[in-house]
Amino acid sequence: MDRSFDNAASRLRYWIDLFMEKPGGDLLVNAAADILEVDADFVSGRAEVMRLGAALADMCAEVRREVEKLPPDSHPDLLLADFGQVEAAVDVFTVSRHQSVSGLTAQIDAAGHRGLEMIDRHLHTKRAQTWIADSVRLELIDLVEELMDQVYRTDVLDEEVKAFVLIRLEAVEKALRDALLTGTPGIEHATEALIGSMHRRRDVWNQIKDTPFGDRIRKVSLALCFALGAANGVPALMPGDDGQQPEDSQVEIQKDPLIDIGNIKIEVGRSGDVVNVNQGDDDVVDGEIVEEVDHADNEGEDGATDSDRSTR
Repeated sequence: MDRSFDNAASRLRYWIDLFMEKPGGDLLVNAAADILEVDADFVSGRAEVMRLGAALADMCAEVRREVEKLPPDSHPDLLLADFGQVEAAVDVFTVSRHQSVSGLTAQIDAAGHRGLEMIDRHLHTKRAQTWIADSVRLELIDLVEELMDQVYRTDVLDEEVKAFVLIRLEAVEKALRDALLTGTPGIEHATEALIGSMHRRRDVWNQIKDTPFGDRIRKVSLALCFALGAANGVPALMPGDDGQQPEDSQVEIQKDPLIDIGNIKIEVGRSGDVVNVNQGDDDVVDGEIVEEVDHADNEGEDGATDSDRSTR
């Protein structure tokens, strides 16, 4: 089964498989540092390894919670029968740093691996979370980093307001980078914290809204919301905004539409998933959906296209 990454079991499989590829005699801390591309000789590198262990433990807890929410015909108890092996492997991170890779991998036998794959399959089918494709996520990181750089260098905002905005943007960037650890919920929480902070601190937003950064923060927030699955529009984001909705929410999407948010173009697939984010011309209306329909497609016996019939 291909990994979907749309549930905690899928992400657990990814990380465990990375350790399975490492020599069993290697120190676990060194193998983890190599995977994370950090240096285990430094405290900061070892801290990242500890953080990975904590994140894997959180994934184990999330797997149990999600499986327990499956319907009875999925047999949650059977799905979790061998999951204790995975938890025992993750527990290795909590003991001596002199543990070897085999101390982790030996905890899981073939039944444990099969059980985790079956959990992944069931959660993917019945409890799937939104997953932002890597290409889209990297483009969103670029957008957020660009805005962070602009905020850092500007003289338009005072230092207190700049610090307020940068802390929230840094949290969004970190969540986007840590998607394989925290999943999409981490991105959702950081996005909601960014938007919610502007509602909670109206005094800060009032200092931002009439500057170029009011529009830029709004557009990045909207791009994040669409990427998280709001292809049919989102409610008002910042204080005083109107909701961003498609011009006709009843229109059936026949081809991948482009959602233009200022100079940010978001391409949405037929399933509603964002498939591309890029910079474009800054001559469109915020939240506008532009559909490109090939009228020569789907021509029927009467010579009319599907889009022709939809207007009859």
